[in-house]
Amino acid sequence: MSASPVKRFVLKVILWLPLCFAVWYYMKGVIGLPTFFLVDGIMSHWLPAFIKDIEFQGHLLNVVLQFAPPPEIKVPEGQKAELVFSVNSLVYGYSIPLYTALILATPDTEKAKWIHWITGFIILVLAQSWGVSFDRCQPWRAKRRLVDPSSREAALLTRRAHSARGEAK
Repeated sequence: MSASPVKRFVLKVILWLPLCFAVWYYMKGVIGLPTFFLVDGIMSHWLPAFIKDIEFQGHLLNVVLQFAPPPEIKVPEGQKAELVFSVNSLVYGYSIPLYTALILATPDTEKAKWIHWITGFIILVLAQSWGVSFDRCQPWRAKRRLVDPSSREAALLTRRAHSARGEAK
């Protein structure tokens, strides 16, 4: 008695998933490039006075924001403040290996699989770029406050920023 087509498909997907996730994780620098170029192109042209630079490091996109400091902070004339935050693009891209495993398990011709995969990859990169672009844009949760540089809170925030970028403490 032969297994049903659905059972065979599910088994193939389960067998392809570990390999697809391993390739996706170890190739994160290459797979993340389309997202980086798209986010860099759109955000840098959309908000050129606010976004100074977007850097790509493996799977992290480091966004450098520049703005005039609040009047409460004394800074030299003409100097601007910079804020750097990192966005983990892998959080928004886990659908790529899942989609790849589904395509590989589909009983179709190689040409059709490639066409479907490329089309889906483009759509998933667009969705990933959307998530990465608006990861920190949560105005309903934003709080404006000043942190004393010598406080414990400043040290904690610094440690969190370094650990998010994978730097040593």
